[in-house]
Amino acid sequence: MAQGFRRKWKNFFRIPAVKITTKVFSTIFKCILTIFLIGVITASMVGCVLVVYVVTSFDVSESVPDLDSISLNQSSSILVKDQATGEFVEHQRVEGSKMVWKDLDQIPINLRYAVISIEDERFEDHYGVDWKRTLGATLLTLTGSNDSYGGSTITQQMLKNMTGENQNTINRKVKEIFRALEFEKNNTKSQILELYLNMIYLGSGCGGVETAAEYYFGKSAKDLTAAESACIIAITNNPSLYNPKYERTYTRKDGTTVTPRQLNKKRQELILDKMSKVINPDTGKPYLTKEECEAAKAEPLNFTDTSGDASELVKTDGIEINNWFVEQLIKDVTTDLAQAKSISYEAAQRLVNNSGYQIYCTMDPDIQKIAEDVYADLSNLNVHSAKGHQLQSGITIMDPYTGNIVGMVLLLVLLGTGLLKARHVGDACDCLLDNMSLFFIPAGVAIMGCVSLLEGNALKFALVCVITTVIVFLATSYTVMLVSRLTAKRVDATGVARVADEEA
Repeated sequence: MAQGFRRKWKNFFRIPAVKITTKVFSTIFKCILTIFLIGVITASMVGCVLVVYVVTSFDVSESVPDLDSISLNQSSSILVKDQATGEFVEHQRVEGSKMVWKDLDQIPINLRYAVISIEDERFEDHYGVDWKRTLGATLLTLTGSNDSYGGSTITQQMLKNMTGENQNTINRKVKEIFRALEFEKNNTKSQILELYLNMIYLGSGCGGVETAAEYYFGKSAKDLTAAESACIIAITNNPSLYNPKYERTYTRKDGTTVTPRQLNKKRQELILDKMSKVINPDTGKPYLTKEECEAAKAEPLNFTDTSGDASELVKTDGIEINNWFVEQLIKDVTTDLAQAKSISYEAAQRLVNNSGYQIYCTMDPDIQKIAEDVYADLSNLNVHSAKGHQLQSGITIMDPYTGNIVGMVLLLVLLGTGLLKARHVGDACDCLLDNMSLFFIPAGVAIMGCVSLLEGNALKFALVCVITTVIVFLATSYTVMLVSRLTAKRVDATGVARVADEEA
């Protein structure tokens, strides 16, 4: 019976129509399978390349900013050594425009909800990156769709503000993703949200929600209503376009006009609608009820009549820095701090001004005062060149008792007295020369890490390398030939003299 069934089954597939259909489906299946395998292989290769690129391009752990001292509101101090006691004492304080910092519990709940609803509705659920939004934004970008949206989370935006890196490149995007994942391992959601709300730019010189609340509504952030909170957060999308106090008019493509206040109102209502739809993970209910949403939309917004920007609101009576040494010192410290913490120069400047740092410097106040007195007397500067140009000058003061100079003197004394043999120094020099190739490895790695700088200039760099290499080879070879000839002549002369002595 089984044999009969198998025979009928085989005969069925021998029917011409069935054979053709089977062949067609088989071909289609093979094509689909081939395309699938190609996709898997391609994705695997791209993934491997991406992993290698990330691993070799940057160290995530070293490039992630930290939260150390960011929220402090204390003036930093510059310390100099007292020549009499040898102890470091305070020379002056560094005070700038202070951040008006507010702890998270001093920021109204509706303001926090407004930010989360419009900027990152899954903020409480992800670990620094919203993969759904990231994938959606990537697909829209690749397809060239005009209906695009940002894929960055609050954590990513905050890191971008801290580092000052806003280049629209794959390198920056990938780095930002890994930074966000690493950052959320070491910081809580509350810390991140607090930092974001205090550092976010809200137009007209407003840094942070407290300054914005004072500037736009003449009140503290803790007193803002849901409508006012949504209005302020609406500015974040484009501070120039959505600033409700800007008195200008934009013309649309259809010829109609609109003002920044009208645009702000439209976006405010969008935020309020989002707050009535996004679910609060703590309560399982929307951040706003429908009734609260409609009431907030209808609430009139009473803006202040303040003109200009918000600089006057955060102005302090700090000491004006008029010491040339100190000014350069602060610039150098700020630059080094920005590099050490992987943050922008502006963020580092806020830290230097407001974080209670103690900055130790080598300045001698007495000598500095003498130098400044010389330059303060304009008669000392009334010197002109033969062509009538006023001369420029600078002062460099060197301490003759520094370690470097003492070291060179000691080396000379030791070699002169014979306590240190020249061959010992020669052995060290030979070791350095024999292993010179090792010194080129860091340079090669550094070049690989700066490949982006070579884009568009690779041919020029290659040409410069070839030409300079040839010049070095020629200069070295001719120098060696010259030294060899001089040495040979010296040897010949010595030999002739020795023979003459022996004959005599």
